[in-house]
Amino acid sequence: MLRPEEGAEPIGEAVQPEALLREALATGQAGRIEACLRLPGLDPELAWQAVLELDRGGHHEAVARALQGMAVEALEARGRLVEALQQGRLELARRLLERGVSPGGLRLAALLTPASMAGAEAEALLRRCLAEGADGWAWHGRGSALHAAVRCGWVALADDLLARGVDPGAVDACGWTPLHHAAWRGEAGLVALLLRAGARLDRRTVDGRTALGLALRLGDAEVVDWLDWQGWKPPGRPLRELDLIEAAALGDADAVERLLAMGLAVSAQDAQGCTALLRASGGGHLDCVASLLEHGADPSIPARTGATCLSAAITQDRRAVVEYLLDHGADPDQRLPGGVTALMVAAALGLPDMLRVLLARGADPGCVDDDGNHALHALAHWGFSARERGRALDGWQLLLRADPEAIDRPRKDGLTPLLLLLGARSDPGHPVDESCLSAQLEVLLERGVDLGRCDARGMGPLHLCAQHGLLSVLRRLLRAGADRNLRDTLGRTPLDIAVQRGFVDLAVELGPEDGSRPLSMARFLRDR
Repeated sequence: MLRPEEGAEPIGEAVQPEALLREALATGQAGRIEACLRLPGLDPELAWQAVLELDRGGHHEAVARALQGMAVEALEARGRLVEALQQGRLELARRLLERGVSPGGLRLAALLTPASMAGAEAEALLRRCLAEGADGWAWHGRGSALHAAVRCGWVALADDLLARGVDPGAVDACGWTPLHHAAWRGEAGLVALLLRAGARLDRRTVDGRTALGLALRLGDAEVVDWLDWQGWKPPGRPLRELDLIEAAALGDADAVERLLAMGLAVSAQDAQGCTALLRASGGGHLDCVASLLEHGADPSIPARTGATCLSAAITQDRRAVVEYLLDHGADPDQRLPGGVTALMVAAALGLPDMLRVLLARGADPGCVDDDGNHALHALAHWGFSARERGRALDGWQLLLRADPEAIDRPRKDGLTPLLLLLGARSDPGHPVDESCLSAQLEVLLERGVDLGRCDARGMGPLHLCAQHGLLSVLRRLLRAGADRNLRDTLGRTPLDIAVQRGFVDLAVELGPEDGSRPLSMARFLRDR
């Protein structure tokens, strides 16, 4: 080892440079060695031994100055960088790189075998070599550079190698893939990295062991968790953002959590523009929804159709998901195409539980879409063909309590909730449950609904009953004071519509109010 630095003594001019350098090396004085290295005509091999001696003594600045006097081509030709790395002289290797010595062609796998190549400093140096041209693909001895990096526990270097296309599924001389080595070493970070790069879980060693089997034998719960996939499974290729969406659609919360931990984008969209959160919401997978929101998923991102996470959950009647979304930042009044809101969607589907949840969390019952529809219009249109009386009545009670002034509010085309409930936008002949319709009508009559409103064709409530053959509803409207003599824009009364449609029983009800009635259908038809 070099003795502490001493002042350099004068160098005799008659003595050969090599002799002076050997004498300086024998004395171990760094100052004399560095001074001798500046002499011309030195043997390159002897000069290199002097550099090694300076490096061994920790005189790294002196090493850097000495290297400045050496030709880069000579240093490369003699493999000085490889020698320094193989001997574990990391600081010397770094000084060589700074001098301009290229690592091009250097086989990275050959440098990862010595025990001296360990630690963060060594990893950083080899990453620099790889970035500046070292060969990360060539094999050496037991396996590839990736195998060696995994055995060293170097996540960053392994990531660099995978990014350059090194095969994560390559088998070494013992029949092990890098994933086997990572599992056996208990390196959870490397396991996750290799799975994201496309490592296959089903690959077996020569004696038939999988990476999961090795981890179970080791007893590392974290590694076992990364390797034990029950629902969605890694496909054995580099992961894509769509994989997260697929796992969320399947409802595999564990897979979603792992994929997010691997760094997959939480708000990526598939070909239909759906995010993982939207797919999970529509599927009713609450655990996935919670995990995605916790990782920053945006519930406002719509699909290409305009559907949102909230509307998807409402459409599929996923109450728990709807509540969770609203409690974690989803906007209850976010607009869908055409200005439709979630409340209108719930009303159009006749979902009183959804209406209750939305209203309780601040949904505005007074919102209207681009055509002037509000939630009552949507409920009324659904109510015409509804068959579940309880759902229908609950819906009307909720919305009328939230916005009582909307009972007679018209759309842009003049249709009110009553007219829509009586089939103003439905084709004649559409099947109707009159008992359910009558129950809904009672709710509106009790609240003083206006029976004098007409649609753009001039058709009022009785016209619509005549058009759809709603006998019991027509009778109730007549008792409530609906005008049987009202004419539409073509001059037709409700009676004319009933006759045209062949509803004789309705025509009888719409006949004269003086108490006289046709005695038979034949006579009625004749008189008409």
